[in-house]
Amino acid sequence: MDRQFDQWKQDIERLWQAIAPDYREAERLVGEIARTSVDDALHRSATQALPSLRSAAHQRADTSTKDLAGRRLNAVRDALHVLTAPRFGRRQA
Repeated sequence: MDRQFDQWKQDIERLWQAIAPDYREAERLVGEIARTSVDDALHRSATQALPSLRSAAHQRADTSTKDLAGRRLNAVRDALHVLTAPRFGRRQA
């Protein structure tokens, strides 16, 4: 699953760094994360981001809708960052 988290993180970083984000691609990726993630925090943030990304993917979406979608995508990005960050000094349970 760690490999899957790393792949998702790379895909979200690619979307995040784009000048004009592709909200349809972000919706597809976050939908996949919401369906298949086993981590509760990641699943919750992805599920909450989906409606905003769907709204932003419409051609006539306004700026505030796109801003909200960007903030929700950032929450998913942060959750992935926490899961993939090295854990120095923690013992394995």
